[in-house]
Order: sequence, then structure tokens, then C-alpha cells
Amino acid sequence: AIWGVVSRLGDDAPRYNLPVELPVSPPRPVARVLADLTELLLLHDSLHTRFLPHGEDGLEQVVDGSGELPVEIRTSSAELAPEVSAALLGQLAGRS
Repeated sequence: AIWGVVSRLGDDAPRYNLPVELPVSPPRPVARVLADLTELLLLHDSLHTRFLPHGEDGLEQVVDGSGELPVEIRTSSAELAPEVSAALLGQLAGRS
């Protein structure tokens, strides 16, 4: 059932991604945040699943067992955080 929905998203798919800012208090060390992200990715198959075009109208589900997720760390003051976040969101929106 999900295949039909996924295949019909087409160019409209990005609107189903929910960008959310979550303040972390107290600040956590970068190494701890990266370790937490790694654990999260390992626990949830949907976070390391890709759907690739297959045949004329189909999709192929690929669950990657391992891989790399590049992380770019950006810092800013609290006052500039909304501006920095908006700029990053704009950059990410242009990727495919």
C-alpha cells in the first residue's frame, strides 16, 4: 500500500519532510551528539532505507546495512541561529 503513495509523491515529496529545530539544553558535546545520531540510525531501518526507481512504474526498497552520513557542524550565536538555520535549509532544499 505504501508503494503507491511513495511513487505518487514525485516532485512534491520534499513538502513531506518536516524541518524542526530542537534546542538542546544543556549543550551536549559534539562527540556525544554524533554518537546519538549513529545509534538512532542503527535502531530505525526507515532512516537507512532508500527507494530507487525500478521498472516503468515501480520502486525498489534498499535497506543499507552500513554506510556513512557526512555531518557538517555549524556554530552561531543564539541571535544568529535563525538566520544560519534558514541559510542551511535553503542549501539543503537545492540538493537532490
